[in-house]
Amino acid sequence: MKKKKEIPLYLASYKLLIFLVEAEKNIQKSIKYSVGQSIKEEAVELIKNIARANAVSDNKERYKWIEMAQSNIDTIIILQRIVFELKSISLKKYSEVSEMVEDISRQLSGWKKTVV
Repeated sequence: MKKKKEIPLYLASYKLLIFLVEAEKNIQKSIKYSVGQSIKEEAVELIKNIARANAVSDNKERYKWIEMAQSNIDTIIILQRIVFELKSISLKKYSEVSEMVEDISRQLSGWKKTVV
């Protein structure tokens, strides 16, 4: 088992959370404390679920945590799209976060395949 700080997936998720926290500063107040907060909470849960998946040795248990992390990613995608469609973030920021999320999703899918 690698340390959390050494896994590329953990680092990508950490960078995503930092990006989302920074991006939230520009979100309009009407959705900042609902959708914006939910996005951050999902990103935090994503990191926790990745750490949990990395900590267990049983593949069945690991698979469960990876699935939960994928659910976090799916939720982040939906919420981020809402923020974009409400014109609270620029196309550039939306593209950046989409690339990060896609990378994390790809890594989770790859990890999941090794566990099955």
